[in-house]
Amino acid sequence: MAPELFMLAVVGIAFISSLSGQGGRALLRGFLAGLLGLLIALVGQDPQAGVQRFTFSQLYLWGGLDLIPVLVGLFAVPEIVDLAVRGTSIAGELPQGNLGKGAWEGVKDTFRHFWLTIRCSLIGTFIGIIPGLGGGVAQWIAYGHAVQAARDSKEREGFGKGDVRGVLGPGAANNSKEGGALIPTIAFGVPGSSAMAILLGAFFLQGLAPGPDMLDKHLTLTFSMVWTMVIANIITVALSFFFLNQLAKLTLVRGAVLIPFILFLAFIGSYTSNNHLGDLIVFLFFGFLGYFMIRCNWPRAPLVLGFVLGKIAENNFYISTIRYGSSWLLRPVVLILVLLTLIVIVYPAIRLGKRRSAPSEKTA
Repeated sequence: MAPELFMLAVVGIAFISSLSGQGGRALLRGFLAGLLGLLIALVGQDPQAGVQRFTFSQLYLWGGLDLIPVLVGLFAVPEIVDLAVRGTSIAGELPQGNLGKGAWEGVKDTFRHFWLTIRCSLIGTFIGIIPGLGGGVAQWIAYGHAVQAARDSKEREGFGKGDVRGVLGPGAANNSKEGGALIPTIAFGVPGSSAMAILLGAFFLQGLAPGPDMLDKHLTLTFSMVWTMVIANIITVALSFFFLNQLAKLTLVRGAVLIPFILFLAFIGSYTSNNHLGDLIVFLFFGFLGYFMIRCNWPRAPLVLGFVLGKIAENNFYISTIRYGSSWLLRPVVLILVLLTLIVIVYPAIRLGKRRSAPSEKTA
């Protein structure tokens, strides 16, 4: 399974081209940001040689950087700074009494982009089936697919600026990944996510052994878990509509009131990932980096994708090489994923070339 996991990570990294924006310069910046993410993923202990890399004699860095302070710093701090500079609320002005109508418009958007929702749900399910990848990978790959599925450059420019497809795709993938993670948990006893690891512990406490018996002798229990997840999602949507009007009012609160509370939650969330002061330093560092990237018009999503998938790719590459030598390159699934990687990389370049040649043809 390691060769397939490695190539799947490579496919995910190839989606950097979809997250980079329009034009050759944006594509170059996206790949450079992705390479920076891969470089950051190398911080810590080498999985093969056991030597320390880029730790600068700091014990905290031996285990590598945690995803939570990196994400919170990279995406939360720049928005907090922007809110402070604007001096207004998040929404500016929000029409009163039409919040429910806006929510129903969101529901309609799901059906307007029905096939995108289905495709991203399948991506989330597939990623969820593979242990160790996690929801973050599913969301970023789904976002990259949503950007790539845009019909022209004008549509792609809306991503990152409020295009609903940038929410629908990752949301569908995130909601479907737990259903996929349930499959290896029940069928093989291998948890597909951290939540499924807790469920696996509950199985053992109740005297249930995950495996083929769950699909035979305890099939009723298995289906009850599936339907529980379906009903839980329906209840969540109903509760969201019930509290919608009150929650939406938070976007009208002045930034001066919200910023201290948001900063407090950001600091707490970053610190509790490892309960170490180093997490706060990482949070602040990536906060400044994220703000700098926005000011210089550099994409942040490729950096995160490179960071998340870098460790997965490196670990599974070492396992594949040690166990199979070079023969793993000829495995059928690996060859299919190599072809998919080439398509993902080459397609944006071809489309960019067509856009550049179109104006010259018109002038001719």
